[in-house]
Amino acid sequence: MPIYEYHCCCCNRCFETLVFRSDDPSPQCPHCGADQVERLLSSFACTSSSGKSGKETSVSGCGSTGFS
Repeated sequence: MPIYEYHCCCCNRCFETLVFRSDDPSPQCPHCGADQVERLLSSFACTSSSGKSGKETSVSGCGSTGFS
């Protein structure tokens, strides 16, 4: 089951939810209960090691979109 990210058009927050079937209606916002949500294009999480320093970088979804 994929996890999708959504942005609420009413309270301007984003949230993630499990989607059991892709043809299910959009979920309600867990913060304000509104049903005016849009599915976001999700970025995936990844880590990589850069050079000899061993520093790791991580890229994730909703927090990087500016809607959090």
